[in-house]
Amino acid sequence: MSFKKGTFPTQEINVKVPRTLYPKDGCPMKAEIQVRTILQHAFAEITHDLCYKSSFKVPDKWQRQVAAVAAALETSSNELEATVAGIQDYVANYGGTLSPAETQHEINKLSTILNFDKNNVELAGRIARLAITLGDWDKATSILQKFVDLEIPAACRDYGTALVKQHQNISNDKSKKAYKKGQDNLKIAAEYGDSEAMAAYASSWRRFKTKEAQTNVYDWYQKAYETNPLNTYAISNVIELEITRRKDLSVVSLMHPAINTALKHCMDQAEVGTNHPWAYYNAALFNVLLGKQEEGLGLLAKAIACSNAPFMLASACKSASRMIKALDQNDGIELMQQLLATGHASKGFTCSWSNKKQSMCSQMIPSPRNPLANHKGQVVIVAGDCGCKEYESVDKYRTLILDAFKGYKGIIISGGTEAGIAEVVGDIDEANSILTKAVGYLPHKLGNVNIDKSYTVRIRTKGDSFSAREPLQYWQDILSAGIDPTSVRVLGIGGGKIAALEYRIALAMGAKVIVVEGSGRAAKELLIDVHWKDFPNLIKLPEEMLTLRYLVKAPPKSLPKIIREDVAKAIHENYRQQQKHNIPSGDPAGKPWSKLPGYLKEANRGQADDIGEKLAFVGYEIKKSIAPIKKVTILKKVEVDLLSKMEHGRWNAQKLLAGWKCGPVKDGLKQTNPCIVKWDELSDSDKQKDINPVMAIPEMLAQVGYELK
Repeated sequence: MSFKKGTFPTQEINVKVPRTLYPKDGCPMKAEIQVRTILQHAFAEITHDLCYKSSFKVPDKWQRQVAAVAAALETSSNELEATVAGIQDYVANYGGTLSPAETQHEINKLSTILNFDKNNVELAGRIARLAITLGDWDKATSILQKFVDLEIPAACRDYGTALVKQHQNISNDKSKKAYKKGQDNLKIAAEYGDSEAMAAYASSWRRFKTKEAQTNVYDWYQKAYETNPLNTYAISNVIELEITRRKDLSVVSLMHPAINTALKHCMDQAEVGTNHPWAYYNAALFNVLLGKQEEGLGLLAKAIACSNAPFMLASACKSASRMIKALDQNDGIELMQQLLATGHASKGFTCSWSNKKQSMCSQMIPSPRNPLANHKGQVVIVAGDCGCKEYESVDKYRTLILDAFKGYKGIIISGGTEAGIAEVVGDIDEANSILTKAVGYLPHKLGNVNIDKSYTVRIRTKGDSFSAREPLQYWQDILSAGIDPTSVRVLGIGGGKIAALEYRIALAMGAKVIVVEGSGRAAKELLIDVHWKDFPNLIKLPEEMLTLRYLVKAPPKSLPKIIREDVAKAIHENYRQQQKHNIPSGDPAGKPWSKLPGYLKEANRGQADDIGEKLAFVGYEIKKSIAPIKKVTILKKVEVDLLSKMEHGRWNAQKLLAGWKCGPVKDGLKQTNPCIVKWDELSDSDKQKDINPVMAIPEMLAQVGYELK
């Protein structure tokens, strides 16, 4: 290397280079700087004198040993370097794994630290990137403003990205000027070799239709890809540009190896929690282009699930729309667009997604006669095994399902055929037709499968076989009907590729997905899928009918206000008395009502609300007593046994819906409890926790002036 006049000093490196160090004619003044890791340095120090400056020839055996150590150190050094790079990448991008509330909390925490370390550009960059994941452009630009004049590439890139996003709907000279300033900062970072900045700079020219603008789009995406072939944002846009230019998918075969490499990189990023949600968006596109439609749409569902801001879905939807416009027909990309629009609606986003301010939700196409319109009750989707080979599996769970849905009031959505799980749903409708409305979603062509005429309504899609079209159609109908997606329940039993996709789409929409433990196939795979297994809305159900009943049914009607609170207090005090020797010190459940946390008070109120339904199940009715109650009803043993099992099922469901899971110990922070199991798996002492409050029901009601009739 050699020094170049005029390079130093800079604002970042305030070092004045002596004149004597600059090159002169005939004296180039070049120097070699050797950069090595601590491991490499230790190896060099130890072996240099022993092997290379030794007064004797080192035997071949030790030469080979030194060479082996050198190779091992090189491997270790490379692995360490890759690990450090991966961790740094995670630190830079970890915001994508947080919920909006968690992201805002992290921003507030880091901003407080920045107030005491105002020149920490790395910390400012972390805050800005977190703000960008929320679409908080003002926060991102204000936090980076002081650093962009230093031409720090990362700061210029993020500042430019935020400005361009903030002013993308150019409406006046002020926003036009701000947009140009954003572009200028992106270009500064791009000229430092930042491939992400190159791709963002290319993207900033998309809105302009001039020849110069389109050239910039193409050239800078290419530069970004050539600079870093693992920049998945760049490669996905290069592919999109080629598709729109060629008006076919020939580029996919030409870039097949590059796409596979990029896909692997996306999945590596997704697994460790970096580059969310973009790693999922790009992986989804690559899979669909490679013909793996279900896998791609499943990953797109995950991208939607972790998208915290409207612009994330809008960017992906624009990309799909451009490709659809260029191609005569491509089911995979069209379904991607439909899923993105449906996800946008499920999140309640209201932003526009094009220069014409067209709503993404307008891309949804609900059924002409939406069978869910004006429905106000419960909606449950039943999915899973529906092929002939799975009939034996379905028969195993038929009784469980039919018993759990006895007396169910609401809509059940399923496949509408006489095959597997779909046939069981038809049986529920037939046995409970006054209260239940079964709606079947099935393709136009069915092959050898028969339609189940027990269904109240059947909706046909344009597909030739079951595919993503059916779940997308029923979700578009659900959302178009104004039904809150978070109130929807999905029951999953086994299943293949389509069921696997149904589960993932439902999770992305915000529904609770209840998969039966032990039912195998798609249900089992979902529970161990690294991308979904810890998702809060995913519930693993013990094979227990009463728990399932409470999971799928609508919440019970609340008790009258005048007695609800008193009954809830009585339930809690009864629990404290019965378990006073078993409640661990510090457990909030042992506190008196006045000091009980709100969530535990609400749990007791929920238990109180269910008393009426429990008693009605065994033939009792709660009546206000006019005269003082002289004799309190004593429940029969058979009634206590049944109601205790019902209470355990209710408690199980309450915990599972709140995000708790079965675990070896009770832990409020980790939300685990060993009692979230089937009744038969409880110990006698744990069963007593359900038996005691059931036996105490008549006495608790009597205390507030009610009796059983």
